Amino acid sequence: MNPGEIAFLVLLAPMMLLSITLVVYWTIVLVRIEQTLRGLPTGMDGIALAENARGADRPVLVVVPAHNEAGMIGTLVRSLREQDHERFRVVLALDRCTDGTAAVAREAIGGDHRFEITEITDVEEGWAGKVNAVRVGLDRCAAASEAEYFLFTDSDCVLHPSCLRATIALAEERGLDLLSFLNEYPAESWYESLVQPVAGFELMRQYPLLRANRTDDRQRPFANGQFMLFRSGFYRSMGGHAAVRDELLEDLALAKAVKANGGRAGALLSGGMVRCRMYETWGDFKRGWRRIYTEAAHRRSNRLLSAAWRTRLLGAVFPVALVLLACVALPIGHLSGATPRSLVAGYAATLLGVAAFQLAGARVLRVARGTLTVAPLLPAAFWLVSEVLFRASEHLTDGRPTNWGGRSYHRADRSREHAVPPGADSSEATAPDAEHPAA
Repeated sequence: MNPGEIAFLVLLAPMMLLSITLVVYWTIVLVRIEQTLRGLPTGMDGIALAENARGADRPVLVVVPAHNEAGMIGTLVRSLREQDHERFRVVLALDRCTDGTAAVAREAIGGDHRFEITEITDVEEGWAGKVNAVRVGLDRCAAASEAEYFLFTDSDCVLHPSCLRATIALAEERGLDLLSFLNEYPAESWYESLVQPVAGFELMRQYPLLRANRTDDRQRPFANGQFMLFRSGFYRSMGGHAAVRDELLEDLALAKAVKANGGRAGALLSGGMVRCRMYETWGDFKRGWRRIYTEAAHRRSNRLLSAAWRTRLLGAVFPVALVLLACVALPIGHLSGATPRSLVAGYAATLLGVAAFQLAGARVLRVARGTLTVAPLLPAAFWLVSEVLFRASEHLTDGRPTNWGGRSYHRADRSREHAVPPGADSSEATAPDAEHPAA
């Protein structure tokens, strides 16, 4: 055996290892994505359901907390005015706005009697800004006492004309006290096209939709604060937003509170029922997702660090390393006269590993309604998401405050706290597990 053949075989060993790792991991991801899509309805399925469902016409109050959303709130108001549900009211809870949000909202409302505006000038001590805005909006709205459902949605969302009717029908059919949607995110910038689907995928890896919709003790409750529909009676019985008054990620906290109070929470892909643009700049995107990941990890820096390394290695380093090794090893194998069997093994390892990664990544993009043209750049997206996770862990370890919604919040690192005792909520007690798609 000549030196070239030896070099080829030495390089072939890590190629095979990388390929097997990628094939196993990303095949599991792909299978679980398909299981999720086949096992759960989407928001759009509620339209047909509403045609025959009883209770789809129940009265609903839509509560919209907004902090400096002059550029977005008009679009939401117009989408609400187009709803084909006849029994709804809307309260816009404008939280310390300084950018003309109120004027834009009034112009979009155009005298529609179904809408009212509440302007909030301060935040009660011990309350997070958004949570406080929801509370004040509900407290000041006379229609709240008549509503059978409360819908909490964000000012940067756009709702399908049948959204209210379809969502209530889904909640009634599934017997849910809380129904939340994972929304569709329009791609108006490079990071929304490339990084947003991967960022959402990582969150869904931690909170798989199939597990979020279980009805037994293995449920891991999940909700997206951009769209949460509650049965009003159950919402009040569990304490409402007062139960999560100081939470920066109140949606997850509310989903856990539903389970703790014996209710049923569910989360579904919106299927285009709700569209939302989360962040208008790359800086806002990074800050926002640092906050989301920090709170989703229950402020544990070690959990963030583990997710960061997993994302970086399996989504960026391993696929790129496999291609680079192949580019070096295969020419050496040909030039040195390596056996056909070993050359076939090298090509097969490369093709299978890359194909598994790209197929799963393309499925994530499609579920997120993204474009497949960015698929070759997915390793860069995974690297950038891992960087957000690394920075989230670092900021938590260093004790840096979280600045959000016009306030600064200090959050302690819980990594050194004692382990959660047996019988505690599984979402606190266990590390993130299964992989699932972003929406």
